[in-house]
Amino acid sequence: RGNYGYPPGAKDERGSMKDDSELDTVDRRVRLLIIASAAILLLEGALILAAAAPRPSAERLGTQGDAPPDPESKTSAEAGRTLELDDLKRMTPEQAALAAIRWTRSKAKSGSITNGDVAEILPDPAFFLARTASLSDVDDIRASADGSNAFSRAYEPVARIMPGSNAAGKRVEAALDVIYGFRTGSAEKKTGDEATPKMFPPLPRDACWITSREKLKWTHQNALDIFFYGARGRGASETGPMIRSMSAGMVVAMANDWVGGEGPGKYRHGGLTPRAGNGVIVYDSNSRRYYTYLHLHDIAVVPGQIVSPGTPLGHGGNTGTNARKQGHGGHLHLEIFDAVQNDTLSCYELRELLLSLRP
Repeated sequence: RGNYGYPPGAKDERGSMKDDSELDTVDRRVRLLIIASAAILLLEGALILAAAAPRPSAERLGTQGDAPPDPESKTSAEAGRTLELDDLKRMTPEQAALAAIRWTRSKAKSGSITNGDVAEILPDPAFFLARTASLSDVDDIRASADGSNAFSRAYEPVARIMPGSNAAGKRVEAALDVIYGFRTGSAEKKTGDEATPKMFPPLPRDACWITSREKLKWTHQNALDIFFYGARGRGASETGPMIRSMSAGMVVAMANDWVGGEGPGKYRHGGLTPRAGNGVIVYDSNSRRYYTYLHLHDIAVVPGQIVSPGTPLGHGGNTGTNARKQGHGGHLHLEIFDAVQNDTLSCYELRELLLSLRP
């Protein structure tokens, strides 16, 4: 048979050859059918590829399925508000970094970015206390928040923020890294020796002493107490030597208003926490670590301030309900939280680090 169902040379009822125009019509129909089939195959292939392609994350702390807001959709007038904690929680780290870029550009148009500008968008100190809490401190913080007195009320915000603080911290740190790089001119990644800035001891060797390694098992396991050789006393208040920043970084939290006495019952208000007293938390974008200095007498830095290794942070002291106990004063309580590992350095690691530094 021929291609279209007619034998070659077939005649119609009138005894003539099949009309060429009719054959052309059939030919066009077949071609259209082939084209339509190919189009369907292409469409099916596109749908398969679209289904296999990675989609934007829809993660949201405490809620799954809500797509995070697109920072690029913010107007310039709204750019600053994208760095509020509630906004950052709803973003991926990449979106948080993009929001920080928009914020820095917006602020830079009106001049340099000040400490006050950064302080306005920093989360509350309670957030950073929750973020840097060691795994062993979580239950203690929750227990401290269980009550109705001033001591317990001061711990309540920290306990409330702790769930999800590690995930939220990744977003906050992505934004802080951008801001720090912009303000210090170190946005470009460094290599070699420049990637690890020199560190500075918080106190001179001749002004302090550290517990022996054998006795560390009787102390904090995720912090290190550095004791002063001497401190000036004024009633119950002690003033020790100047404490200096161990690292470069940005001051993300501080408190200089602690009022209280020995034990929870004598705490009145202020401080980073009732037990911690006055203190400073520095976030180092280079090492992705938080450095926390507690029990200070006074504070010499402000939130948002950029510090270098050796920058004065304030005098040591004995603020905090624990440090006010008889025989517990005259020391610096030091903690270092690794944001990559989501945990604090042990007292043994801290001791080795301090001994490796030279004034």
